[in-house]
Amino acid sequence: MDGSPQGPFFGFRLGEFRRPASLFPFRRKPTMAATTSLTSFATAAQWLVRLRQRASTAAVPQLCHVTRLGTATTHSTVLEDESVFHRVADRTIHALQERVEAIVDDHCDGGDVTYGDGVLTVFLGDDEGTFVLNKQTPNRQLWLSSPVSGPFRYDYGGTTGDAEADDDELDTLGNLWVSQRDGHKLVHKLREEFAQLLPSAQPL
Repeated sequence: MDGSPQGPFFGFRLGEFRRPASLFPFRRKPTMAATTSLTSFATAAQWLVRLRQRASTAAVPQLCHVTRLGTATTHSTVLEDESVFHRVADRTIHALQERVEAIVDDHCDGGDVTYGDGVLTVFLGDDEGTFVLNKQTPNRQLWLSSPVSGPFRYDYGGTTGDAEADDDELDTLGNLWVSQRDGHKLVHKLREEFAQLLPSAQPL
């Protein structure tokens, strides 16, 4: 004997001892599935890092005015010039003001129409309520508050030629403003609701 310990557990000399692989499963090499998952995870992580880098260095696009026609969305640059927006919006509001003043004078006892600072207020009476139409210059929009149907926002849906025309008729100007919500025209909404509130009055 050479003095090296032996026994039923070791089975070999200490110099030849090898641990059974089954006792240490964490020492095994990764399976093909695990390796693939790790590789996919690393690839996805690298892709996210690159995507964030591109987003942080990408140029910020120039904002443009957006017109929503129902569910469709079109981009318009007609009213990017603020002076053009004010010209079209003011003409629209003044055309409406002329019409409603005649109606209120003839059919609304105690009614009143006022305009100032881009805001048209039409009071039809305690029972009928008040319409408010105002300009929203930063958004290039007209906003309507109705006692019948609530608030609406209108985007410009006309062309450059429409904006430059001298037609001051409400039927023309009111059709240039389109609701973001469902695509209806401003003049159609006002005409419908004035007829509902003042059935004996002449059409708006």
